[in-house]
Amino acid sequence: MTGYWTRVLASGLAPFLLFSLLGCPSPEEPSEDEEEVITPPDDDDDGGPDPDCETDYECDYSSGLEICSDEGFCIQGDRNNSISEAQLIDPNSTANLVLAPAGDVDWFFFFGEPGDLVLLSADAEDPKLLDTFIAFTDSSGQVLAFNDDFNRVASVAPNSRLYTGVRSQGLWYFSVQDRRTWANDPAAPPSGGVDHRYTAGLTTADPDNYVTIASTEDDSPEEAVPWDVLETYVNYTAGGVLETLGDEDWFAVPVTAGEALRLYGFPNSGSLGSIAVDVLLPDGETVLGTWTDLTWATSDRAWIPILEDGVHYLRVREAAGLGGPGYWYYLHAAKNPADEGGIPEVEPNDDTESAESLELGEHKVWGRLSTTDDRDYFAVEGAEGDTLTLSAGGAGEAEPTAVLIEVRADTGTSIASGSWESGDDLVLSDLSLGSSTYFIEVAPASPDELEAAGNYYRLDIAHSRP
Repeated sequence: MTGYWTRVLASGLAPFLLFSLLGCPSPEEPSEDEEEVITPPDDDDDGGPDPDCETDYECDYSSGLEICSDEGFCIQGDRNNSISEAQLIDPNSTANLVLAPAGDVDWFFFFGEPGDLVLLSADAEDPKLLDTFIAFTDSSGQVLAFNDDFNRVASVAPNSRLYTGVRSQGLWYFSVQDRRTWANDPAAPPSGGVDHRYTAGLTTADPDNYVTIASTEDDSPEEAVPWDVLETYVNYTAGGVLETLGDEDWFAVPVTAGEALRLYGFPNSGSLGSIAVDVLLPDGETVLGTWTDLTWATSDRAWIPILEDGVHYLRVREAAGLGGPGYWYYLHAAKNPADEGGIPEVEPNDDTESAESLELGEHKVWGRLSTTDDRDYFAVEGAEGDTLTLSAGGAGEAEPTAVLIEVRADTGTSIASGSWESGDDLVLSDLSLGSSTYFIEVAPASPDELEAAGNYYRLDIAHSRP
């Protein structure tokens, strides 16, 4: 048998016999391996591959990553790249999408009524890769408002939050894109890709969504809308529309003496005019200060030391008395706790008889000069060998007030005096005291320049006894 197979192999018939025994595949029925390398026929004879799709749904369209191009190939992209392709987003809903390829811009639209207040948001799945930018436009594509980084809250940046409003009935649009620096910066062009996923949201501004909204009947302290800025270091938002010429919106904010109330605005919201905010004492008449066009930058916010317990009022108005559906506003408020501030000055303390008495030790006082003839008096009881050191300056971040300081014995004899306007603190150090009552008088250095009641100062007092 061995000799037989040796002769077969030598004769060259082995391949024929092997194919006969194993079965030769027919050309009409290629093997599985052969099918993987077969090139599809090129029907158009142009030398390139034939189209692989006719509709988006033949691509990875449902994931937002691919569409079918005009040439019939699945390519990276989506179908909301212009106003004409904008996709509908309903109030209080979100859409999860991808900015792909690089430079992609996604468009959305919604129906709005005059006076509607909304929050448009765009949150990156990975903020290290994607810095969202929102632009709010009318139907012609004119940009009315925009937001890049919402950097008032560090945990949110570089995501976008645009608080804006609607001027008239109709369709309104907004776009989302990647913009890590200023527009068209060649050093940081927009990026994009499968990992640039984000969530777009349209939220109505109302109490259910944690925004306090002004009412149509809030034109006085008695009708003020309660704005419960309750917890310290917690951010609160309020908004409204100044519907008519000269309209005013009032809010009532509960505060405690020693706290600091911080107020911010939302820039680039698309609102017309300039929004002014007056802060008033619990009497609803005395104005502590007025701030116009607040932003969320520290330099453009209101920082108000609170010296009285109880409700303080905010009066919101257009600075020139204008108004209408396009005059909306948003305010952002937060508080610092009382233990961070100074002991509040307590009125009346306008002369030596009503002077505010301070015990032996160290005191940090926040004071306020309310009128041109206001004087604040503090009293300390001295003994032989006591020393007194005073340091006068600005009260936190409140607008500094130029003051005159004088220390007198109960006989009326002046033992020290000085003035402070800005810069380094005024220091009167190691004043020797005897067995007497001593009065510290604080007066405005330029009384004719006082415009409102919010003229704050800080007075640090150290009364030592051996």
